[in-house]
Amino acid sequence: MLSLRGEHEYGVPPLEPPDPKSIADLDTLNRSEAVRLFTERALAIQPRFRLTSENAQAVAEITARLDGLPLAIELAATRVKVLTPQQMLPRLERSLSLLASDGRTLPERQRTLRGAIAWSYDLLNKPEQGLFRQLSVFSGGWTLEAAGAVTEPELLDLETLEGLSALVDKSLVRSIDPAAGFPRFAMLETIRQFGQEALLTEGELDRTRRRHGEYFLNLARQAELQLTGEEQAAWLEQCERELDNLRAALRWAIDASEADLGQEAAGALWRFWQQRGHLAEGRGWLNELLAMPSGQGRTAARAKALTGAGGIAWWQIDHDGAGAFYGEALAIERELGEPARIAEALYNQAFVVGASGDIDRSADLLKESLDLFRAAEVEHGVARALAMLVIRDAQASDWPSAIARLEEVVAIWRRLGDRLQLAFDLIWLAFACGRAGRPREARSAALEALGLFREAGNATGIGLAFRDLAFLAVWEGRPQEALKFVGAAESLRDRIGGGPPPGFGGMLEGDPGAEARAQLSEDEAERCWQQGRNMELEEALTLARRGTEA
Repeated sequence: MLSLRGEHEYGVPPLEPPDPKSIADLDTLNRSEAVRLFTERALAIQPRFRLTSENAQAVAEITARLDGLPLAIELAATRVKVLTPQQMLPRLERSLSLLASDGRTLPERQRTLRGAIAWSYDLLNKPEQGLFRQLSVFSGGWTLEAAGAVTEPELLDLETLEGLSALVDKSLVRSIDPAAGFPRFAMLETIRQFGQEALLTEGELDRTRRRHGEYFLNLARQAELQLTGEEQAAWLEQCERELDNLRAALRWAIDASEADLGQEAAGALWRFWQQRGHLAEGRGWLNELLAMPSGQGRTAARAKALTGAGGIAWWQIDHDGAGAFYGEALAIERELGEPARIAEALYNQAFVVGASGDIDRSADLLKESLDLFRAAEVEHGVARALAMLVIRDAQASDWPSAIARLEEVVAIWRRLGDRLQLAFDLIWLAFACGRAGRPREARSAALEALGLFREAGNATGIGLAFRDLAFLAVWEGRPQEALKFVGAAESLRDRIGGGPPPGFGGMLEGDPGAEARAQLSEDEAERCWQQGRNMELEEALTLARRGTEA
């Protein structure tokens, strides 16, 4: 861009690559422009080349890894003379040097992708080059605020906004359409890889990764309280947008032996992972951070990570794992002696103990937790402990008492604006009303909970609501509908790697699917269950709102 009057900029987007995670068949893959270009160029080099079921996944990943850039795809395709796509992929992930051509008639900048990017990089002035290198530390994009915090404009002698504008004009940085009302920027992955290589060459990689890691781990800590408050939906979306940066920050904490920072941040993120269906990934991060040699101290950070790991294990229905994590967290918190944190750890342990069937010991833990929460004036803790004490009412089938207690708890969550906890306790209220023979109130509570979970994008909560609705449907004499909800809940669980745990102490216990199957022929029961398994989420939501068998 020359910044002249009358000058117009026309963006030339990359070719659209396929999603490597959802390759249906070869015909679908061949409809991708990026794949077709790779295949055409590969045939020109190696006439025997064919796109097959064996190499389709690798070709899809190569074109996606190269951001659909035509030059990069053409250069990669030339390698089929000596490498299969499956052999090419791991080499591509390690280095841009694979993307080179020996075409003697082409200028150097068109013979290798590195040459093309280096040519553009060399046209930058020194401050712009420095900013470009530092921005390459971001993964998945960044905001102007994040760029100002992570880069070092004072050392570069360059204003962040001015430098970003220059890099956008020179096509090394893209301005992404803002989804939340503020600008966001990104680099194509191939350009970002070049920038990181330059960071390493200039000796700036460790320093820049630290600034990036500390910024995003701090963002995770800020998110913790917001993920269960009035701004929950906005913070869930922000964490989702920054997920790649959060992953990079956690990886830095592990690489740099910053166990406390990593454990505290991962513990703070467990609700995000649970609510957005990233259970397996969250468990993996927490396991790795808890195993760090530098992270074995009896610290508040370790206790927080153990609490997060326990929460995820609970939602994965690994009660033994949850009990072990929560037990160690409680022991550490008792040593550290902060009443509110001890109360939280007692509450968590009561969950697992209650699930094992020891309701009396669970109640003892809850009463101790409740007393500490009251002493510390932690109202949300009081509400959660009260809700858990409902299990004794449920075990005695004293549903009127359970309903009265849960209505008090729901009122607290409404007052505090905690929509997530409100949704979870509405699930229990719906179940209690259903058991008490109050179907209208039961369905109203279940549907409100489902709406709140849907609003928050909370996949595990949606599955829990489907289970609740399955119970209500079978009790109201609609076994076909009940099995559809059971199938939908199981399908959702399979997709996210975990889901709603079974109840205990009479709350959400039993198997609505078995109850429904007992009322139908084997063929009809299987048909209804499969319909639920195959439902898209919106279809299941429509069935829930309609309240009649579809």
